[in-house]
Amino acid sequence: MTLSTHSLESEEAEIMPTLVITPSTEVLEKTYRVCEPFLSQPTPPLYKELHASFLTKFGLMAQLPRTFVSLDASRTWMMYWVLCALKILGEDISPYRDR
Repeated sequence: MTLSTHSLESEEAEIMPTLVITPSTEVLEKTYRVCEPFLSQPTPPLYKELHASFLTKFGLMAQLPRTFVSLDASRTWMMYWVLCALKILGEDISPYRDR
């Protein structure tokens, strides 16, 4: 092996990413193996009216149930995600803007 070939090989080795297996990588792989059979099936239908009704009834309650007291600090985020979901479902969210 010549000197120029050796330096080329070491440059290529530095460019190649190293596969690092971490605990989180292992969890991701296990999760994928569990979910993969479900992901390969046809997507079930989305019942927009039913989902919108659920989000409006439970997601936009003036007062959350007692079991949600630990999520009180996250209430703003919960409202944000409910309104985003309603908007994606094609619902009018303008009545909720002042809340």
